[in-house]
Amino acid sequence: VIDNEDMKRARPVKQIAFKFQAEGIETILKDVEWSISGHHYTPVAIVETVHLMGSNVSRASLANPNLIHDLKIKIGSEVFITKRGDIIPKIEYVIKIPSDAKEIPIPSICEVCSTPLINEGTQLYCPNELCPKRAYYRLTKWIKKLNVKHFSKKLLIKPLFDSGKIKTITDLYRLKVSDLTKLDGVKETSAKKALNNLNAINSIPLAKFIGGFAIENIGEDMVQKVVDAGFDTFEKIKKASSFQISQVEGFADISAHQLTEGVSRLYPQMKAVLDINKIIIEVKKEMGEKLKDMTFCFTGKLETMKRAEAEQMVKDNGGQSRSGVSKNLTYLVTNSTEPTAKYNKAQEQDTKIITEEEFLKMIE
Repeated sequence: VIDNEDMKRARPVKQIAFKFQAEGIETILKDVEWSISGHHYTPVAIVETVHLMGSNVSRASLANPNLIHDLKIKIGSEVFITKRGDIIPKIEYVIKIPSDAKEIPIPSICEVCSTPLINEGTQLYCPNELCPKRAYYRLTKWIKKLNVKHFSKKLLIKPLFDSGKIKTITDLYRLKVSDLTKLDGVKETSAKKALNNLNAINSIPLAKFIGGFAIENIGEDMVQKVVDAGFDTFEKIKKASSFQISQVEGFADISAHQLTEGVSRLYPQMKAVLDINKIIIEVKKEMGEKLKDMTFCFTGKLETMKRAEAEQMVKDNGGQSRSGVSKNLTYLVTNSTEPTAKYNKAQEQDTKIITEEEFLKMIE
């Protein structure tokens, strides 16, 4: 029997999903190449070519060093591969390992800057914030983060970087039309359009600014949590200790260290961008205090607004939003009395449960 009310939930609790076994085939692992994207090293399996689901397959995903370890896979192993989502070839398991199979070497040194790589199991990466590979990735991330139109990675960023014309984000703002028209396939009209689009963006939020510098595992959303926790200026974040950041929801010791260390190493570059007076960090608007020192978690469907809008209301009134129910939560906001996991947990720990209407009355 289908429960129509349950089906309206983002994650139905009474439904069961059946997955059909993916079509696969056996082959031999011939070698492993390490693909470098930005500063991340990802293992790619080179296999004996087989025909699978309408195409020839000679390469397959090995995901990360953890998978290599978990599969106990070696070069020469007989393996079973499928196409995840009917598209991406992936090694699912090892069928047989011959006696002469060889261990898969895992890189330990960055091939660009010679810095020892960090192997976290789920990812292998170069930690050097100043590594040229990371520098290039940072340039592309900045353009993407600011959504600069017509600033092509292939036609502009890569040739400018390869020629040494740009190495840091600051260099982007020193470019002239003549620098771009010297590149193959770039005409004056396109060059002017690209630079005009870049320079048209002259103020951005603090979280977007720091998030645009591509610090390891620290995106805009993570920085926003720090801003919401009271570190709402560039100088406050720069001066914050790893311990202070680790107390912010969503952070742990490692991620807190990554943020503080990343900002410390990149501070000269960040300051240089601000010093050229092409970009300023938006001043945080004054917030109300009706919800000061209160935390809210929204669950289920809201009638008058989207969840993101409700969370913004909390922020605008001095409160903080949470994604889950924890012991420090002040209110769980829901229009339903269905015994969901969040609802039950809130009841167990005596967290006050209010409706959307009651929430709105709090900020009238």
